[in-house]
Amino acid sequence: MWENIQILLNGANVSFVTTTNTHFKAYLETILTFGHDAARTHLTAAGFCMDTAGKFDDPDSVANKERRTWTALSAEVGFSSNVHVDVLSVPRYRRLGGRG
Repeated sequence: MWENIQILLNGANVSFVTTTNTHFKAYLETILTFGHDAARTHLTAAGFCMDTAGKFDDPDSVANKERRTWTALSAEVGFSSNVHVDVLSVPRYRRLGGRG
């Protein structure tokens, strides 16, 4: 995947990502925002599988087994997901070419 996200508007960095832990932020944002119905339906397009509590790192967990089936025999898998960067969820518009 990727380790760092940088977003530029007119050459100015507006992403303000000061950590390489964006994957944890994305996971927490997803499980706190969406319910179980979403996890079983449209979130699978982003490659999301709901893990069982306490089994996140267990290679034999249901979610890990499901993800392994997607990439069995090195199959290519397409995903569609949000980019979890604060500037993309700001509730106001930014003017391009100026401050504010």
